[in-house]
Amino acid sequence: LSPVCLGSLRRAASINAEYMGCTKIANPAPIALYAFGITTCYLSYFNLSTGAPEFIGLISGHALFLGGLIQLIGGVIEFYRNNLFGATAFTGYGGFWLSLGIFLVLSDAGAAPSLDEFDDGHSFFLAFWALFTFVFLINSVVVVVAAAVVAAVSPSNVC
Repeated sequence: LSPVCLGSLRRAASINAEYMGCTKIANPAPIALYAFGITTCYLSYFNLSTGAPEFIGLISGHALFLGGLIQLIGGVIEFYRNNLFGATAFTGYGGFWLSLGIFLVLSDAGAAPSLDEFDDGHSFFLAFWALFTFVFLINSVVVVVAAAVVAAVSPSNVC
């Protein structure tokens, strides 16, 4: 091939790579999922130990920085990588952890009601996030099933 053709192919490949979201930025999903998982474990332990006050500092710090900030950064990177599902999930859960962390800090400082006084509101807050999680679960299952059906009936699989 001539140098002009090779240059055109490189430009086309570069444009296609940009369009497909292929960048040199690493995938933020592993660290964002780790941040979500470990912070969820801390919150679960806090809830199981009936909200022991000595854990509020640990949980609020993890909720604000590990669960909140890291996931929010991961969501922004997913937007940049053109992954709308990952971006929505990570920024949504990052916002969840940031809001929960701020609430824990304010309630520990006495500027907001304690979890004992706000038990119904806390349950309501967690119930809406459970609904958010359920919607994402349904969406991810539908996408995987649709991809499996397309792969099963595609003409390339016919012998």
